Amino acid sequence: MLLVQIMIELVRKAMAGWESAPNVFVADEDGSDPMEIGTMALVVWKNEMISKIREPLVRAVLEQIKNDRDGHDAVQRVLHSVIHSLVAVDENQPARRPRAGASSSELYVEAFEAPLLAATHEYYRMESSQLHAETSCSVYMQ
Repeated sequence: MLLVQIMIELVRKAMAGWESAPNVFVADEDGSDPMEIGTMALVVWKNEMISKIREPLVRAVLEQIKNDRDGHDAVQRVLHSVIHSLVAVDENQPARRPRAGASSSELYVEAFEAPLLAATHEYYRMESSQLHAETSCSVYMQ
């Protein structure tokens, strides 16, 4: 868990400010189309990191969210950075830029949103079951 947090923090620092960096272009993987360095960094982040550590990364983020819900410390800055990177990798790929109003966050939806919704459902199902078991009906309904 600590290794994942350290890695996430390093990536966050590396990505900080890339959106405001000057437009420097490099050739893409097959050398045909130029792409901005920030875009290339996100492509590498997606292909070389997210695709390889996606499952433990999402588990770690969901664990931190649960800790936050339970009143324990969670690394909010790291959570924000990881979630932002899942959205940013899709939004910044040249061939996949969305039209106005369209969602381009397929990776976020597939990798994170679906597990988050499932974990949220289970968390609050357990919370309500526990509250119902420990209190009277009138207190539970309040």
